[in-house]
Amino acid sequence: MLHGDKGNDADFLDKVKQQLAADGTLRIGISLSNKLLVSDRDNVTGQPQGLSPDLGRAIAKSLNVPCEFVSFKGPGELLDGKSSWDIGNFANQPERAKKLHFSPPYCRIPASLLLRMGEGRVTSPRCSDYDRRDRRILTKARSAYCLWLEDHFENAELVKKSSFSEASCAFVEDDTFDALSGLIPSLRDLRKRIPGSIVIETPFTYIEQCVACKKGVPEAQEYLKQFIYSMRRSGLVDKLIRKHGLQGFLRSAGHVE
Repeated sequence: MLHGDKGNDADFLDKVKQQLAADGTLRIGISLSNKLLVSDRDNVTGQPQGLSPDLGRAIAKSLNVPCEFVSFKGPGELLDGKSSWDIGNFANQPERAKKLHFSPPYCRIPASLLLRMGEGRVTSPRCSDYDRRDRRILTKARSAYCLWLEDHFENAELVKKSSFSEASCAFVEDDTFDALSGLIPSLRDLRKRIPGSIVIETPFTYIEQCVACKKGVPEAQEYLKQFIYSMRRSGLVDKLIRKHGLQGFLRSAGHVE
């Protein structure tokens, strides 16, 4: 699948295997909280299903090694458990990049705000207008979009919950919150439960899904970079998006290198 001399060099591939699968098995860390990327478990094997697990399997196949999945409740736990996996599939953020090396993105998911309409409330088509001292925004702690808001919103109060479900319930039950942050597909589903609510369809950011590995393994880092570029060039990312019915929910990171 890889293009270029390194992808076909036996010594290079041996070093990659030593760095990523020293015991002969590629351990793949995944976050179960993003249902777009990890949609279900196989009824027979119990193995995770979805775009993210399929990507991990493709990497293991390209290295000609078996794989096993190490599952975590969310991306924060995935980061904390980095010593128990060889590659981890989650979003690249500056705080995470201090501890891990990230590949180029393979797909992007838009993140935005769900707003509550009502008497006395002022709505705006721009997320940036909600970075005000009188605004309270619910968010899932340690999620990629929460980390983005922490870096870019200076005035609004960010109220963090342990899960998107908990944040959603708080937004539904407590009308003192002005907005809920999240991935746009999830916000659209929740909007149906809150009459008069709206989703700002222009994202405040796109969450870039990548493959992470530990720092200090240059051959493995180069291999993962070239693997993702190859997937994007070949259309395999788009094929996986179609396979899992994710058209309109996320998009391939494209072919630009």
